[in-house]
Amino acid sequence: MAEGAAAGLELVEALASEPSLAGYHLLPTVRGDLLARLGRLPEARAEFERAAGLTRNARERDLLLARAAPASPLRRRRKGLRGLAAAVRSFASREWLRQATSSSRP
Repeated sequence: MAEGAAAGLELVEALASEPSLAGYHLLPTVRGDLLARLGRLPEARAEFERAAGLTRNARERDLLLARAAPASPLRRRRKGLRGLAAAVRSFASREWLRQATSSSRP
């Protein structure tokens, strides 16, 4: 990683052709991580999902599927909108704001 995610991805791509690593779940996990760092989120999500399908460990599968979820641009946008809505509700519910706006009316 000293040379960056793109250089790391090149190394992982070279390893992907190794037959003995074909069913190794950590290879697509690393690839997914590097793709996410490069902003290639749909590809990263696909790699995390592929890795989840290769592992036999249920906890690890859950973790990989959780990593796939934030790699989805639509999920990130929805989460951001929920956060914005919560912030607006919090701001609007402040007592000082309610008092200031109600006393200014004729």
